[in-house]
Amino acid sequence: MLLVDADRPEPVRSGTRELALFLTPEPGAEAKEVEETIEGMLLRLEEFCCLTDMIRSDTSQILEENIPLLKAKVTEMSGIYAKVDRLEAFVKMVGHHVSFLEAHVLQAERDHGTFPQVLCRWLGSAGLSFRNDFHTVSVHMLIQHSLGTCCVQSAMVVEPWLAPAPILSLCT
Repeated sequence: MLLVDADRPEPVRSGTRELALFLTPEPGAEAKEVEETIEGMLLRLEEFCCLTDMIRSDTSQILEENIPLLKAKVTEMSGIYAKVDRLEAFVKMVGHHVSFLEAHVLQAERDHGTFPQVLCRWLGSAGLSFRNDFHTVSVHMLIQHSLGTCCVQSAMVVEPWLAPAPILSLCT
């Protein structure tokens, strides 16, 4: 029991101390739980800091080592791309010239198409042909084959060491 006495302020002070001690929680289970939570958060924060440091070091390594290598490869590739562009232009030019020559050849064949057949008949009627024991080729066939048209259905190559297999049909 507290007695309030004007002459003695001491019991009031001691009562307040008792009340404060009574109301103050003891550092028990709740305080330990808070401390463990704080420790866990500090541990995660430290892991996060280590991870960011590792990313920074990897990034600086990439910037210092790999970027110059990539720049060198880009420079090298632009030279290759320039060569490819020149090659494409060359192929296009060759294709144009081939088309031009094919048109001229077709026109020449149309203009002089009967000449090889007349020559073929004339040489064939003269009896000119090359004969070998195993391989024969007539002049007629050689002329027709070189011009792209053939009236001989089966023949053999003149020289066996050049092409030992028989040519069954040279006709197109």
